Amino acid sequence: MRRIVRCIALLSSGLLCANVIAQAPAPQTASKLRSPFQLIRDYKVEIRYGPEPNEEAGKIWKPGGLAIDWNFDAYGGSIIDEIEPKEVLWRLELPSSGSPSVMVRTRDNRVAISIATHLNFSATIHSDQELAEMLLMCLTYNFKEGFPVPTDAIIIDPPNKK
Repeated sequence: MRRIVRCIALLSSGLLCANVIAQAPAPQTASKLRSPFQLIRDYKVEIRYGPEPNEEAGKIWKPGGLAIDWNFDAYGGSIIDEIEPKEVLWRLELPSSGSPSVMVRTRDNRVAISIATHLNFSATIHSDQELAEMLLMCLTYNFKEGFPVPTDAIIIDPPNKK
């Protein structure tokens, strides 16, 4: 009889623990917020909304590493126009039916990318690895659908916009 009582007690405590665990909120590894960029591990993204609709800006960064400034302006404006021609180390341009996409590297290792004059990126690059990381993340831009990210990898300013 003791064995049955002990077995029932053990089974009850196991079921109670399982019930408590099932009701506890799961640790959040991803937020409902989405990043406009697919991030490489350890990178974070900040999104700042402008005063006008269709104006966003921010930063993609890795703590202690690469930091990429970005902005989107539906009305246009290329970051490339801000670079003095004498500072250009090389320039690549991809023509399109609208505005071209342009990538520039300056003598001080600044890389600037303008996609159709609406989407701009800028970062100081210290290695080929950082250049590759910049290109991989920048080319994933999708503000409408976005990408899931860990909750600690996204900052929205102001937070009530999303």
